[in-house]
Amino acid sequence: MKVPAPKYLFPLQAALAAAGLIAALGLGACSRSTSVTDSLTGPAKAINSPFAKGPGQAGNPPPPPPPAPPPAANPCASLTGLGGAVTVVDASIPQFRVNRLRIEAVGDVAAGTINTLGACSAADAPAVSFVSGTATLGGGASGSFTFGPLLFPGAALEPGVVISNDAAGNVLEIIWPALSGGVPGPPILRFQLANPAGAVTGGTESIRMSFTARAPNGSTATFTARADNLVVPVQR
Repeated sequence: MKVPAPKYLFPLQAALAAAGLIAALGLGACSRSTSVTDSLTGPAKAINSPFAKGPGQAGNPPPPPPPAPPPAANPCASLTGLGGAVTVVDASIPQFRVNRLRIEAVGDVAAGTINTLGACSAADAPAVSFVSGTATLGGGASGSFTFGPLLFPGAALEPGVVISNDAAGNVLEIIWPALSGGVPGPPILRFQLANPAGAVTGGTESIRMSFTARAPNGSTATFTARADNLVVPVQR
């Protein structure tokens, strides 16, 4: 025969059941909270954002370009990275005649490249060739002049120089004093005007010269020189 449970047990069982339900709900909430937090900040979760910053994005500058190749060690083999403005240490108009106005600028680029090129340019079989040049004269006798290759005339005729003439008889020249028999020093860059009409004694002239050289590997370099306010001497 089944003995009925005491009446005082029913409220106790109800209380225990309610406590168990509350505990279960609390554990579930904790589990969900942990899951949400992990999905946002967990160390194993990757964050892929369209606003992530990197080179060239979101205002960051792009990476710098690779550096230019270094200058060639031997200009008689390669002129890569060479050329530039000549530092003129002296300039003058040493000669003024009816048919000649001679202007000279003495100097070289900082690396001494033009001076080094003398041995491999002013030669019968030059490794480096001066393929072209220009001269622009400003003052009483103004004008712009373009020249072809500057050639070595031969050691028997004129050692230590390369020279070019245009159709009008104007001359562009580089002289290496140590090779030409003169006092060793920086190269002399010379322009000679065949018709100096307009030049006057005591007036001033300005000169711009450029010389472009080509090395055996095909590389080129252009050297530029300028001198201003050169006083024209007495015509002789």
